[in-house]
Amino acid sequence: MTFGVKKQMSKNDTKQLSLGGMLHDVGKSKIDASLINKDGKLTDKELEEMKAHATREEKSFPG
Repeated sequence: MTFGVKKQMSKNDTKQLSLGGMLHDVGKSKIDASLINKDGKLTDKELEEMKAHATREEKSFPG
């Protein structure tokens, strides 16, 4: 929200930005914490798992 205010975005755009920020990691919450906190480079399979969190978010809020 602070970003939107500092960038002098409209109230509606700032509200949308805030909501998007809150919802962004909903799917990520379903990823194993050990993968999220892994030190070092992710394997290709792990990277795909991380990328898939956006799809999970979509399925969490249908319609």
